[in-house]
Amino acid sequence: MSSESSNIAKYLESKRAGIERLTPKEAHERLQKNERVILVDTRPASFRDEEGSVPGAVIIERWVRCRSALTRMRYTVWDRA
Repeated sequence: MSSESSNIAKYLESKRAGIERLTPKEAHERLQKNERVILVDTRPASFRDEEGSVPGAVIIERWVRCRSALTRMRYTVWDRA
């Protein structure tokens, strides 16, 4: 692994540490309880077209650069009210 890819891996690992990953069932239960959650759908558009979308989810396809997406998410407040 090159030094650059090693640095990227470390950066991504540090950012992912603060993200709570839920199963679909857990996400559904939390939304039903009206908990304040942000669902991020990283599936490609073709998958969403075929499988359906998640109402209220923030769409960030995996090809979006993580740094810019995380920076934008920091300033995004989603209120289900």
